Amino acid sequence: MKTMVMAAMFAAAFAAPVALAGEGKTLADHDTDASGTLSLAEVQAAKPTVTAETFATYDTDGNGELTQAEYDAWKAASAAKKDDAETTGDMKPSD
Repeated sequence: MKTMVMAAMFAAAFAAPVALAGEGKTLADHDTDASGTLSLAEVQAAKPTVTAETFATYDTDGNGELTQAEYDAWKAASAAKKDDAETTGDMKPSD
């Protein structure tokens, strides 16, 4: 199981990450129902361009909610994509 989770997180890191609004935002900032997790609707409220497919990429346990670890993995992937764009000179804005 641990290997499967790690593989999913590795795959998620290389999927097309979409940064949530505000790079300094925490999960709690987007968690409008105070459940401790983020639903697709809560993510889309912050970033309307996020698709269900992209959300599912980071929802590694498939329960329809992003946990803190899944949210952190998404943010890390988004930051890595931004850093890579700056390094390579590809300054296209991220979604």
